[in-house]
Amino acid sequence: METVQKLYKALKNKNLIELSDIIGEECRCISNVASSLQTFYGKEQVIDFFKSIIKLLGNNFEIVFKPTTHDGTDVGVAWKLG
Repeated sequence: METVQKLYKALKNKNLIELSDIIGEECRCISNVASSLQTFYGKEQVIDFFKSIIKLLGNNFEIVFKPTTHDGTDVGVAWKLG
C-alpha cells in the first residue's frame, strides 16, 4: 500500500525521477483506456505510459483503494475529463 501511495504522489507532483525510483525493471502495467486492453512491459514502457497519462490528465485523477474480502486491496484510477 505504501508503494502505491508513493506512486500516486509522484504522479500528482509530475515527478518523473521519483516515479522512476518506484517502478521496477521487470514491472508490467495493464491499461484499459478507450475500452481496449494494452500491456506495457518493463520500466521504460511503463514510465512512458505514465508520462502520457500525466500529460493527458494533468491533476484530474485519483488513485482509489478498495479493500477486498480476502485481506487484499484493489487499486484503480478514476479520472474526470473536461
